Amino acid sequence: MTGLRNMRWRSAIARWMRERRPRSACRSKVSTQLSSAARAHAVMQGSQNEIRQHGPEAGRYCVLSTAHISATSAAILDLWAGPLSGEAPMTVASTVHGWFVSATPVPASQSEQLPADLRHILDFGRAHGFDFVMLDCDADAIDALTTFSW
Repeated sequence: MTGLRNMRWRSAIARWMRERRPRSACRSKVSTQLSSAARAHAVMQGSQNEIRQHGPEAGRYCVLSTAHISATSAAILDLWAGPLSGEAPMTVASTVHGWFVSATPVPASQSEQLPADLRHILDFGRAHGFDFVMLDCDADAIDALTTFSW
């Protein structure tokens, strides 16, 4: 029975990955609406006093466009945020419009698993003092990083 459940689960995941909207189909929101990243940023800014008073762990992140990663890297991030999260060399969380990625340095023994474009993004984040990078399809691309059309 467990084998049948696992097979159904894998089939459901495969169907979901085939049918889901490609990330390149994301469009910018009306300017009066905040993107998910901007909403998260506003919530974080509004809760700074609470963070200082109660002391939970806090970190810094930057928001970059998903155009800075290739379609292949996007597929890899989807796997690392989902079915292969236990085998990922880094922490990745899927969001509605992209991914939230830890900029913590990856051990040298696992760094070859990182695609070059993702490695450049993480290097950029660390060089600017960020703990995390949010890749969001509504974010603007920056000149300092390569962009991909997919």
